[in-house]
Amino acid sequence: NTCLADGQFEQVVGLALEARRLDKRLIALEKCTDVNKLLQYSLKVAQTHVHSRQFRHKVLDTLVQEFLKQESPDYISISQCILFLDEPDKVTEIFLKLLKGSDDDVLLAYQVALDLAETQHQKFMRSVCNKLPEAAKPIVPAANGDVKPEDGSEPATDAMQTDESRQEEMLSPKDQAFEDNLARLKSILRGDVPIALYLDFLYEKNHSDLQILKNIKNAVET
Repeated sequence: NTCLADGQFEQVVGLALEARRLDKRLIALEKCTDVNKLLQYSLKVAQTHVHSRQFRHKVLDTLVQEFLKQESPDYISISQCILFLDEPDKVTEIFLKLLKGSDDDVLLAYQVALDLAETQHQKFMRSVCNKLPEAAKPIVPAANGDVKPEDGSEPATDAMQTDESRQEEMLSPKDQAFEDNLARLKSILRGDVPIALYLDFLYEKNHSDLQILKNIKNAVET
C-alpha cells in the first residue's frame, strides 16, 4: 500500500510476483499512467525472477491478455510470451491478423518473425510455419486454351471444373498481396531471410587480405 501511495508501481509488481499476488499487480496496472511500460517490466521480471514454471506460465498467460487489451498491442512482447508458453496457434493467429492489415501491420509481422527467428527455437518455428495456410495455386490458361494449374499438373476437364474453381482462376490484387506477404513471412520463419542477411553483413564487413589468407593456407598445407 505504501508503494502504491508513493507511485512506485514497479516495486509493487516485483513484490506481487514474489508473493504470487496477481491481484496486487492488477491494482498497480489500474493506477499506473504508463501501462505498457509496466507490462514490459512485468514480462522482464516473469522471465528472469519467477522460478516456478507453473506460476510463470500463469503470469505470462495473464500478460498476453493484458497486452491485447491495449489500444496498440505490443505484438513483439506478446509473441515472446507465447514463445515461453509454447503455443504456436496463437502466434499463427497474430501473423494472419497482421498480414491482412495495413502495410505497417505487415512490416510488424516481419519484425515479429525476425525476433522469433533470433531465439533459435526451431521446433516452435516449424510448428508456426506449418500452421500457416498454404499458398494458393491460381489457375491460368494454357497455351492451347485449356485451363491448367500453375504447378504444371494436368488440366481439369469441363465436368470437373466447378464454380468454385472458376472463381480461383484469378487472384484479386488484395489476395495476391496477401499470398506474397505470406510467402515472405514463411521464408523468414524457415530461416532463409535471416541467413541471407547475416551473410550480406559478413561479406560487407569483411576486410581481410585474401592474399595473406592464401599464403597462410599454402604454408599450412606445406
